[in-house]
Amino acid sequence: TSHKVDGHNFHTGRQEDAHELLVHLFDAMQKGELAAAGIDPNESGWRDKLPIPRLEETTFVHRIFGG
Repeated sequence: TSHKVDGHNFHTGRQEDAHELLVHLFDAMQKGELAAAGIDPNESGWRDKLPIPRLEETTFVHRIFGG
């Protein structure tokens, strides 16, 4: 069985798909936290505009999984 998530096709029972799904999930969670703080990680040079250096390292996802 195939499932489409965020533009990617995942197949039931395939280990590499499970890994990819987790990577995409954590990336989405990280981007969501940054967006909630008013930061657009898709914007060019966004790290240079942070009010606190390395602010992205304070998110839940980064603190648990190390980025």
